[in-house]
Amino acid sequence: MDNSELDIALKDYYENSVIFKGTKGTKIIQNELLDYMLAVAQDRIRKEVFNTEYVAVIADETTDVANQYQMTVVFRYILPNGTPTFWCFTNPSDAVNLSECIRTILKAGIDKQEKLI
Repeated sequence: MDNSELDIALKDYYENSVIFKGTKGTKIIQNELLDYMLAVAQDRIRKEVFNTEYVAVIADETTDVANQYQMTVVFRYILPNGTPTFWCFTNPSDAVNLSECIRTILKAGIDKQEKLI
């Protein structure tokens, strides 16, 4: 089964499953599912970064629809398709927390600091 088939299967399950409709526990289940999906994606990204020669980190702040500040972190590295890869959202409250967030993200996602450009 390729990714497009998995996407269709997941969409169908999400739209037709009663577990995603109408209960208070639904939000908790959805958030847990999203956390697991992010963990799987980040594991794949770690493997891709491990196999690349260089990686750039892009950190950008934005305000969401609820007017909450958040920082988006994207890793950019060279693969045959050259696509930038989303890593995470984070909410640093000041400059000290911002730098600590970036350091933590670098440790989690990049195996060798020499790869940074």
